[in-house]
Amino acid sequence: MLRAFRSEWIKLRRRSVLVGGLSMTVLAGVGVSFGIVRVATNHRGEAVLQLLVLKSSNGLVATLVRVSDFIVVIPLVIVAAAVAGEYAQGTLRNLLVREPGRLRLLFGKFVALLVYCLLASTVAFGVGALVALLVAPHQGIDTSVWTTPDALHNLLSLWGNLLLSTTAWCVLGLLGAIVFRSPALAVGVSLVFALVVENLVIAIWTDAPQWLFVTLNQAIIAGGNSASDYGRALGLVGLYCACAVVIVSVVFRRRDVSA
Repeated sequence: MLRAFRSEWIKLRRRSVLVGGLSMTVLAGVGVSFGIVRVATNHRGEAVLQLLVLKSSNGLVATLVRVSDFIVVIPLVIVAAAVAGEYAQGTLRNLLVREPGRLRLLFGKFVALLVYCLLASTVAFGVGALVALLVAPHQGIDTSVWTTPDALHNLLSLWGNLLLSTTAWCVLGLLGAIVFRSPALAVGVSLVFALVVENLVIAIWTDAPQWLFVTLNQAIIAGGNSASDYGRALGLVGLYCACAVVIVSVVFRRRDVSA
């Protein structure tokens, strides 16, 4: 497993993977900047309440929560494309010749990708926080309340929750890659299911948010919300991920790798 980890870590220098990590950082910076400016310059309706939150000690956390809901989707793309790409390029069979332990190979690769995505999420989170601290004062927002002990504690909690959610999205990407074995299908079907199908289900079934993957991940990042409390969301997402790992293990061990 360690050899598979090291081998995959070398591959993480590929341009496509680096672009994925960079896009998380860019999205965080642009998203935070746009969110603060939009709220600070819009004095009507819900924006007034959002501005009050922005000026409170939880202002930085509230801003980063909204951006984090989008950042965590990118690790799904990174993992799904990287793992499914081994099938599409025909390199997986060669790797299995050198490492006949299929699950050791697969999870060694996955752990390397997961570590990379967690690091990318951390960098994006830090950049988002820095951009917020730089932009907010220019919009008349006092950021001194964002650095109180309680505010910093909440910020660290958000960072931890972001890493947990990133892990869950990486597992979903792995599931898509193993089931579909094509980068385009793995990424496309996973995103359509998570971002389109779930919204359709919510439109039909009002109680759906308390059971669905995306809304539960949003609850984890927010530390609990109207869809679910934090503990329940964490437990359900953990159960979904455990089921996904079991499916991945069974399919990868029993399915023939023909290319």
